[in-house]
Amino acid sequence: MLFAVETWPFTVAMLLLVLIAASEALAVLLGTSMFHWLEHFAPDSAHPEGVLDRGLGWLRVGRVAIVVSGSAKRGYPSEAKVVNQYGQTLYIMLEPDTEDCTFEPGASVLLVRQISGNRFAGIANPRPDLL
Repeated sequence: MLFAVETWPFTVAMLLLVLIAASEALAVLLGTSMFHWLEHFAPDSAHPEGVLDRGLGWLRVGRVAIVVSGSAKRGYPSEAKVVNQYGQTLYIMLEPDTEDCTFEPGASVLLVRQISGNRFAGIANPRPDLL
């Protein structure tokens, strides 16, 4: 009896294995793997320096942001925009990395550290001619 009460855990497990095998076979036929699909939902330990913005990709420390509103002081971030590797503009909260620095609207800032979530610390862009 395939669907007897005492064998239902085994039956469910077998159906799940068949489903996983079928989806992996389809993925192989399409030239990818199921792991490639799942990596979009799992944290990526290979990029600890950036924050994952679902659908927009990694925002890496080392990118240049432009302050768009407010005056940023240490502990009082202001809004800034930065372009990710896909050419999409992301808005973040940005504050200076040092106490004695402030950023006014229009300032070009190099991201040096992620504080939390979409909050970053930065320094004045030392090479605005290159970045």
